[in-house]
Amino acid sequence: MQDCLTPPLSLRERLRRDLQDEHEALDRKISTLDLTQIHGYRAFLAIHYIALRGLQTDAPQAMLGDMIDALGTDLDAMGAPTLPTLAPLSVHTVALDYMLIGSRLGTQVLRKRWLAATDPRVTANGCYFALPAQGRAWGALTKALGAMNGSDERAAQIVADARALFLRFSTSYDRVQTSLSLPAEQISNGPYASA
Repeated sequence: MQDCLTPPLSLRERLRRDLQDEHEALDRKISTLDLTQIHGYRAFLAIHYIALRGLQTDAPQAMLGDMIDALGTDLDAMGAPTLPTLAPLSVHTVALDYMLIGSRLGTQVLRKRWLAATDPRVTANGCYFALPAQGRAWGALTKALGAMNGSDERAAQIVADARALFLRFSTSYDRVQTSLSLPAEQISNGPYASA
């Protein structure tokens, strides 16, 4: 029963509370990658590319397509190997917005590390980091989430879908650690930008 003196939990608060462990675990994994070196940077791009491909939602999501295209362009230019795929995943639009827009903000922090690179194979391939940061979109999203009920069935579905997205990125990280350990002679250009 809801305490009359306690304001109801907003969806923003619930997402932050319920997904803290998944968020921190993914941040720890991504932070192990050296974005100034070709292997670490290529792994970073591949993790995102694998995780984002196959995502589906009930509303058009231009940002998702832009991110996949930019990742594919960078991976093609760096000659990444054929990457593994994950099963398609359908998620609530709000969960996808939460992940994509939040990811763009996080990427802007990581961009500072990438800018320290001196390897031309890294510095010449920055399409993904050139995408807009989405600061205004994040502000609008968090305001909307703050006004949404965090205790109803819709909220439960959004939280479950957002959790599935964090786990998808974690799985992608694990798969990339194996697939990008191939010897140089097994690495060839793939049609990532057009996938």
